[in-house]
Amino acid sequence: QATSPRNTETLSTARHAATVRKDSANRCTQSACTIAFTSSKMSTKVCYKKWMTENGESLSGSYELLPPIAVLAAQSPLNDSGPSDDDESKGAHAADDDDDGDSSSKENSDFCARRKGISIMAPIAHLIAPPPKQTHDAITALPYNGMNVARRADHTVVLYDELFMKHKTGQSLECPARVDVLCGEHGALRQAENGFIDKLLTFKQVGREASLADVLRVHEWEYVHDLMRKCEIAKRSPRDRHFIDPPGHPKDTMVSGDSYHVAVMAAGAACAGVDAVLRGEAKNAFVPLRPPGHHAGPSGLVYSDDGCPAESQGFCLLNNAMIAAAYAKYSWRDVVARVAIVDFDVHAGNGSCAIIRNLRPHTHTRRIAPQTSVTVPSYKPWLDQDDSENVFFSSIHLQHEGFYPRQASTGYDPSSDPEFVGGASGTLADPNFPWIVNIPMQATASQAECSPLWRKKVTEEMLPKLRSFAPDLIIISAGFDGHHDDVDGNRGMFHLVEDDFEWITEELIQVANEQAKGRIVSLLEGGYHVPKPTRKRKLPREESYVLTSALASCVAVHVKALMNA
Repeated sequence: QATSPRNTETLSTARHAATVRKDSANRCTQSACTIAFTSSKMSTKVCYKKWMTENGESLSGSYELLPPIAVLAAQSPLNDSGPSDDDESKGAHAADDDDDGDSSSKENSDFCARRKGISIMAPIAHLIAPPPKQTHDAITALPYNGMNVARRADHTVVLYDELFMKHKTGQSLECPARVDVLCGEHGALRQAENGFIDKLLTFKQVGREASLADVLRVHEWEYVHDLMRKCEIAKRSPRDRHFIDPPGHPKDTMVSGDSYHVAVMAAGAACAGVDAVLRGEAKNAFVPLRPPGHHAGPSGLVYSDDGCPAESQGFCLLNNAMIAAAYAKYSWRDVVARVAIVDFDVHAGNGSCAIIRNLRPHTHTRRIAPQTSVTVPSYKPWLDQDDSENVFFSSIHLQHEGFYPRQASTGYDPSSDPEFVGGASGTLADPNFPWIVNIPMQATASQAECSPLWRKKVTEEMLPKLRSFAPDLIIISAGFDGHHDDVDGNRGMFHLVEDDFEWITEELIQVANEQAKGRIVSLLEGGYHVPKPTRKRKLPREESYVLTSALASCVAVHVKALMNA
């Protein structure tokens, strides 16, 4: 009945599109359908004669397919003998996670083609069935940026770029050696004897900057522009460095001519980690980035409610964790409705907390002189007006007199300001921001005192609220300066060990497996116990020096826990 070349081409076109999804035929009984092709347009209309699903429900009615079958078929080469397995994998409706079931060649031979009123009978139930209702946690959901969510892979990805080494400011704590002991030639994550050269861990070059739109989702333009300007000043400076701290503040945050480029690359790596996990390219991700970011608020320095600024930005330029969280909420809105950020750096994540408070309209006061303040409105939503109800933040940290972060003025009690650390008597309970859980800890004298107390607070105060929040993605601000040996980071007042960081990683993995399909993106924050440079050895390249770093050993157990998730 279909002997002309044009009818033969039409037949082959329909056959190809009708068998793109063979597995659907296994789930449904074969149905007879009529497809009418018009001679002027290749639009396609399907009229059900009968449709029976596995559970016996019947549906009837007319549906118009978009795009037409001819357009679907044009996406792969035509083959009169039916599509090959390779062609099928490229079909518009091919599923990432459905690879089971064989289909008989009879499906490809039951066509009876006719043009201009001649019917084509075919078992193409998968093409005419109404699409399933998508939910935000559907593994096959399609985000608005067009990226497909695939089945979760079985390995951890480390997203690294050598550009992270180019933020060179001459500072002894936040220095390039921090990432060199992790990902350098002899870095802890490169050593085969530590079990990292394995199929469960892969390295990926970043090569991607965060877009200006991603940065401005959390930071004010005036701050970003000023950061660019100061990097340009540093580039023209003989020493290639420039402080960004305002006059009268301790000078601890410095930039070089390359610092802005490095900062947006670090933020881009954080966003790339989100993409890798949500696309299913990796089960989780670790990003050994620098400079860190959790002390950077919407305008850089964090201001208290009465306008008093923080003492400094604590080496932070752009808030990588919050840029990644906002990116996930905006770009993966069909998959990530609720995102959680957990910060276990020894210093409070005051910048991250301030950014979340900026998800609601409020007035923002800045003290620009001892007796002069200015108040302006402030509001930076990530997606919509409900953002503050769908973002969780928890920081467990040391709170002690004179310990960073602290305000620039003397006689100010930071425990009274939720934007900095939390309530004076313990965990913050702010009715306006119920999903901000700040957990301050007092100074301790030993590991025997510190570890049990720290674990108790995580178990009783952080994890229950994180579970009740039910996140779709967990982002970790992973700071390791609470280690006993990192006296530069914690001033000898905190005494965690490697087992503690492994433990909290495993606890967060358990919550992620229960609530978020295992999705975790971990970003490096603090951790400053690295081998000191010398005149003969500018960077620690030898394995023996790497093994003496508490930062390297803590990251090693953290990443191993991610690998074993």
